[in-house]
Amino acid sequence: MMQRPYFSPVLLLVAGLHGCVPEPYLRLKGAVTSTIAVSRPTFDASGLRVNITGMECHVSVVEHWCPESHPACRPNPTVVKDEPAACPQGVMPGRFSLHTPWGGVYPSTLAAGVLDVKIDWKAAAVDAFDGVALRASWVVRADDGAVNVDAQLVLGDGEVRALLGAIREVTGNDYSEPPRDERAALTVTVSTEPSIDNGDNNHVVVAVTNHGPAPAYRVKAQLKGRAKALPGIKIPFGRINPSETKKQTQDLEKPHGTDEMVDVEVMSANAARALAPHGIRLRSKHVAPPSQPPPPSPPPAPPQLSCGLPAKLVIAGQRLRVPCEASNLNDKPVKGITYKVSIANAPPILAPGPIDLEPHAAPSKFDVDVTLPDDATPGSVQVTVTANAPDGPTVRQDISFDVIELRKLCKPGELTIDDYHRKHKLLDEERNSGNITKEKFNDYLAELWSCVRRS
Repeated sequence: MMQRPYFSPVLLLVAGLHGCVPEPYLRLKGAVTSTIAVSRPTFDASGLRVNITGMECHVSVVEHWCPESHPACRPNPTVVKDEPAACPQGVMPGRFSLHTPWGGVYPSTLAAGVLDVKIDWKAAAVDAFDGVALRASWVVRADDGAVNVDAQLVLGDGEVRALLGAIREVTGNDYSEPPRDERAALTVTVSTEPSIDNGDNNHVVVAVTNHGPAPAYRVKAQLKGRAKALPGIKIPFGRINPSETKKQTQDLEKPHGTDEMVDVEVMSANAARALAPHGIRLRSKHVAPPSQPPPPSPPPAPPQLSCGLPAKLVIAGQRLRVPCEASNLNDKPVKGITYKVSIANAPPILAPGPIDLEPHAAPSKFDVDVTLPDDATPGSVQVTVTANAPDGPTVRQDISFDVIELRKLCKPGELTIDDYHRKHKLLDEERNSGNITKEKFNDYLAELWSCVRRS
């Protein structure tokens, strides 16, 4: 709750005589911000559809209800609130893109409020094993208009089933969960065939056979280079029945200079991992070596992450919104960033944040919601936010909060009147920020006053 606005007796008398409402001494408005509303997604064989139900614009307003020089205005004569605002002309975007958990970016145009995103499910490297990413890492991004707006999508159980059903309709891959106690046994072989265009690709064929008594579920193959890492080459197979062999093909770009050996591993939700016995050799491009080798390129800088402190004093069980921002200092975009948050020694959990960062763009701001444990003891507690791009180092931000114990802010007789005013000001800031309620503020204030030394 905010401090009661100050009105002089003369101002109130004049207001009463003339029937007018007192006005703020000064109103300061911030920049206009906007949000878009997105419906639940629907999936079919052609892709995904969502409804863009509208855009809202709002502005943060700071009201000063009296001159700051007046003694009754201390310590904080302001009221901060969020007000609706007219959207700037041309702010409503028409072009959008969908960013998916497997790194795909699919542009689309808004028509009659519907965003119809076309996805080639055969080419989409959907990893049905990573259920957390498959649910959470969806972003609808506005690509034009006066401002860019992101809307996060988190899929429910029914939507995940619809997604996997659409993929099955197109590819024939069944991503059902295995029944309890059913086990399969897999083997995998790999070979190469002449490329259709005889160009710059190796045409790799992966064959997986189920020798077990039960179907193998959620089968996928992963290709791993022995000398160099292959960036996320996964081939989905779905379900393979007993005695069935499934084949999938993958075109891999020819390496430069020398041939490269690649191992192929297959895994399933109800079968042990299997490794191809001999791997495969990727034929290289025959490129003449340069007269002098170029100096090695420096590794790209990781995403820059910065998080602030939303409150000075916190209590056990309190929910906090930690403001963060991420930026990219490289000359190329950074894509597929994941964020996690942890409290004290608890395991980290996924957190929302900008998945892709354009080079040298303004920092992307986002909030991370944190709930302190109900059994947090008084003292310092650390919250850690991390950001990680594929094949890059993890960056982290550590924020420390001071946990206070309710009803033990001070001891009787230990505060001077100046100490009381300083702590009063801190409580005002916490109340104005919405971190404590009016009732708790009054309780704390009464306790502080009871601790003032009488002389």
